Amino acid sequence: MTNTPTIMILMATYNGEHYIKEQLDSLLRQTYTNWKLMIRDDGSADNTIAIATGYTHRHTNISLQINHTSIKGARSNFAALYDMAAKSNDTRYIMFCDQDDIWLPEKIEKTLATMQEAEIQYPTVPIMVYGNLELMTSSGGFLDEQIRLMPRMDFNHTIAQNYAFGCTMMINKPLITAIDHIPTEAQNHDYWISLTATALGRAVYISEKLIRYRQHELNVTAQGAGFKKRIVRFTTGFKRQLTAFRSQITMLEKFLHIFDGKLTDDKKLMLESYLKAYRTGRLALLRVMKKHKIYKLGLMQNIGLLYTVMLFYKKLNPGMGDEREL
Repeated sequence: MTNTPTIMILMATYNGEHYIKEQLDSLLRQTYTNWKLMIRDDGSADNTIAIATGYTHRHTNISLQINHTSIKGARSNFAALYDMAAKSNDTRYIMFCDQDDIWLPEKIEKTLATMQEAEIQYPTVPIMVYGNLELMTSSGGFLDEQIRLMPRMDFNHTIAQNYAFGCTMMINKPLITAIDHIPTEAQNHDYWISLTATALGRAVYISEKLIRYRQHELNVTAQGAGFKKRIVRFTTGFKRQLTAFRSQITMLEKFLHIFDGKLTDDKKLMLESYLKAYRTGRLALLRVMKKHKIYKLGLMQNIGLLYTVMLFYKKLNPGMGDEREL
């Protein structure tokens, strides 16, 4: 088996004319050169398609497809890309690429090296490598903020929240096979991948920052920024958070349905207990969260989680009456 396998990179694009060239150029500067890039555009109305087409004409390892269906959005776009890549028997490793970031030159090389070291330690095991990132402003300037990530990410952590950004991921063949398909119930592709990796295999962290991650005004991550910005996000985006929590439960229910027979007994019990408690009442939910350590990273996020469960449980679970366990 070759030590220089072809890396399949998946990029979902939409109206990214201002940034995509810089991202594509950063891929072409990679020290590891044995890669292929599959771009799928969601029907851009700007020059994104023209720019991407130009790169396909100059570089045979870059291909472009255009989504002409009515199904749009980043999740469905990456899911379609994933289906295409997973069907190929030659796909041993997959990476995911946003249209507006910048990959540092050794990103692929160092990520692959970490993956291959992990595969020696855990042969045949589904593995996801994920890593740290450097924030930049929408104009490309340095952003003096940090995203808090979880160096050791287990299944109980991903039930609460995903701490792996898709643009930092590499997944191996056993994980590609295990995932098979990213369903519509997934909140996004990277969350579904993290759930599968931590449920069935291993998640391996790279502390080095190998990507410059662009932050737009309306695109501030839940893990990033300081105290004041977290408070602003919590108080102004509460309705959005409730919606996200409910969609997360829908995703977890779908995950249990698909992987029921593949989970270890302890992980199956953990997920079943969490979902049952969600349908039972706030106190049951808090007890299960404590028992299985289903917490988020950081004091403020956990305070926000507890606050939401205690005071707004009926909004999280519409239709519930009084606590059935009381």
